[in-house]
Amino acid sequence: MAIEEKEITKEKLTEVLKRSVFEFNKYREEHPGKMIDFSNMNLSGINLSGANLTGADLSGANLNG
Repeated sequence: MAIEEKEITKEKLTEVLKRSVFEFNKYREEHPGKMIDFSNMNLSGINLSGANLTGADLSGANLNG
């Protein structure tokens, strides 16, 4: 599933990450200059193993379990 750049919000990108680390990483590869902003997002319970979070803003994000 291709992700349209113009429609992506941090909430939608969080949903992509919940659904598939592969799909999230593919988005990162296709948009290398895009800043990933997960600040103040609830990422608890999401398996982040293997996710490319290099340079992502995780300030204030909930990363528990």
